[in-house]
Amino acid sequence: MNTRMMIQTVAALSLGVVFAVSAAQGVQDGVQTHALNAKISANDKTGEGRSGIIAEYLAKSAEERAAILADPVQKAKFRNVTPRPEDGPPRFMAVDSVPNMRDIGGWIGLDGRRVRHGLVYRSAAFDTGAQFKREEKRGYEYIFGLTPVTEEEKSAFKPSVRTISDKGIAELVQGLGIRSDLDLRSPHECYGMTGSPLGPGVKWFHCPQKTYAGFKDEDAKRAFAAAFRVFLDKSNYPVIFHCAGGADRTGAIAFMLNGILGVSLDDLSKDWELTVFGTAHAVNPKFTHKARFNQLVAVVDACPGATLTERIVSYVKSCGFTDADIARVREIMLERKECTTTGKEN
Repeated sequence: MNTRMMIQTVAALSLGVVFAVSAAQGVQDGVQTHALNAKISANDKTGEGRSGIIAEYLAKSAEERAAILADPVQKAKFRNVTPRPEDGPPRFMAVDSVPNMRDIGGWIGLDGRRVRHGLVYRSAAFDTGAQFKREEKRGYEYIFGLTPVTEEEKSAFKPSVRTISDKGIAELVQGLGIRSDLDLRSPHECYGMTGSPLGPGVKWFHCPQKTYAGFKDEDAKRAFAAAFRVFLDKSNYPVIFHCAGGADRTGAIAFMLNGILGVSLDDLSKDWELTVFGTAHAVNPKFTHKARFNQLVAVVDACPGATLTERIVSYVKSCGFTDADIARVREIMLERKECTTTGKEN
């Protein structure tokens, strides 16, 4: 067994997912994909075989889940839950030293087609982010928004420190074939960074984002457009995107991306909610639908369209994109329809 095969095998075992392991990469409808994602277990792909607290949670209605997230006592029960990769969709990924990571694929989208696994992942950051040397801060919106770093502030920063381990990098880059790191953090958080902590072979896209109600602002639309363009280029896949904790800015991009693919509001809500499992958000009193998620939905609902998908498409088009751009992302990220014996699509 050669070195690359050994790395891939270790990565597959450490992720806890049954894959067909091969040293070669493949092409999925023109998109380069890693061999470790070539075959996904039936349970992982269909969502069958769930067990434990996550299964119990996802079986509840939207109203019941919202009530749980609004109750600090109930939500705190999720703090020490370790999600399993087979509890999908979404597929939780147990990558070394990378918190809150999952594959955004697996949900059912347009025309009953499933969002492909192995192309787009979401997570927390791979480093601490730049730190202030002094205690005083200028407020959340200033530090975590779109405001550029001023000349006076530059001397107040300590450089970012990498938190992802060498093993974690190997699992992402060699194991999952990550080609692009889409960093949604602010100019302040990323001050001094010039590339991805995953190494020079991974493209680093720094696209600071607003989130939730902030998506209605014109500067937020320009910021979203910068991030969305990453998904138009097949050569960028597989992509991993993140903010600091992988909850709010990351959750907003996941909502918009899966939304244009036709994923239902209930499943979009579930994908956002699942950040509470095993993270500090399990005890964060502000991580509720009313305080956060519903504000993003309200921005989209103000856009033209008879369905949620149409309204999300309207928002994306208001950011400067075309129907052809949206069709391109759908072509990349949605599985093809199965064909009948006559060769016609179902």
